[in-house]
Amino acid sequence: RPEADAPKVAALCLRASTAACDFAERYFAKLEGLLDAATDDVLTALAAALPEDARAAVTGSEEERKTAVKAAVKTLHDAAKDAAARKAPLEASITRPYFHVKPLEQEQRDRWAAYLDALIPLGDRAETQQIFERGLIACNMYAELWVRYAQYLEGLPDIEAARAVLTRGVEGPFKRRPDLRLQLAMLEELDGRVDAARKRYAELSDAAPAAVELALHYANFER
Repeated sequence: RPEADAPKVAALCLRASTAACDFAERYFAKLEGLLDAATDDVLTALAAALPEDARAAVTGSEEERKTAVKAAVKTLHDAAKDAAARKAPLEASITRPYFHVKPLEQEQRDRWAAYLDALIPLGDRAETQQIFERGLIACNMYAELWVRYAQYLEGLPDIEAARAVLTRGVEGPFKRRPDLRLQLAMLEELDGRVDAARKRYAELSDAAPAAVELALHYANFER
């Protein structure tokens, strides 16, 4: 029945209207209409989907709860609109968001870096990781973005996630290159995984015995 689906529809409209994207305004208008006629189960569903601090304010009579939900939804929607406006010129500057065997111009790699420069200070991990993942598609063969992604995760701190990113690179495009393999060895060392770090350094030393930077890191590790 349509009335039985109303809470799910309202929750979906909330998600869409608070996303930093072009269609958010359309769903926000639809959600406002749903709120005007909201029943208790719709209000309950929407309140449950709000951030914890906003959810705590949804108390009192049905009309008071409706007012609180409307205010919270508008705050989230306005924040999403601001984020979309900030992202628009950055998105427009990315002309090759897909992988291609043809080398990616330095200017395009710089634009991915600038996108992340603007995004990371905002503190939204999910959105930041989404842009890193998109960037890795276009910049798949360039170590600097893989390293930056791992360093970002390491700084959260989330060592396991950083290790997973570097491992993906080592098992993928950098299987025969020392760049990320050295970073992974250093991460294992930093995390106190001595045996894993020693194994990584030894493998690298065998593969690239003439690499001076690697030799220095390995020597310092074994001290």
